[in-house]
This record gives sequence, C-alpha cells and structure tokens, in this order.
Amino acid sequence: GQQQLEEAQRVADDARAALERLPRPEQARITLLEYESGLSFKAREFEAARVKALEAVALAEAHYDPSDPRLASHLITLGNAYGMLMRLDEAEAAFRHAVEQLRRSYRGDHP
Repeated sequence: GQQQLEEAQRVADDARAALERLPRPEQARITLLEYESGLSFKAREFEAARVKALEAVALAEAHYDPSDPRLASHLITLGNAYGMLMRLDEAEAAFRHAVEQLRRSYRGDHP
C-alpha cells in the first residue's frame, strides 16, 4: 500500500545519496532512476514516472554501448509512462525505438 511506497521512496533517497560518493555512479544511477520510475508508476504518479524514465534513457544513451539491449528496457518504461498520460504518439515512438534497439542489440554485435 501507500506505506510500502513511502518506505521504498526512502530507500531510493538513501541510495541516491550513496551514489554521490561513488567514483563512476552512472550505471547505478540509471538503475535507481528505473526503480524510481517504477515506484512512481505504481503510485499512479505518471508524470513523475515519465520524468525519471526520460532521465534514465538519456543517461543510458550517454553511457551504454550503442548496441546495449538494456536501453530497450528503459525505453519501454518511458513508453508505458507516456501511455498512461495518454501521450500516445510519444509512447509509440518510445516503443518503436525499443524495438529498433533490440534488433540492433541481437545482431550479435552487443557486448
């Protein structure tokens, strides 16, 4: 329920503070943003979920290898948030980008 979501957000806040102390926190920050987006989605805070997912996608695009399949997961999360906001053109674009990313990833040239 709501109490569990609040506790999960406190854990995420603690994790964010710990990330600031890491020498290269990019991967952990991307994972945390994905987690926070999921929490917002479950709390039906779809705009907050979209913002976190968009930030995760931007960081993933900046730090992952271009053929990394993990980017598709972040794009799907973003598409789901857009969908719940009834921003269907943007949702479709995110889902199409995810499919393209998976095709690129599984041609055998991903790490």
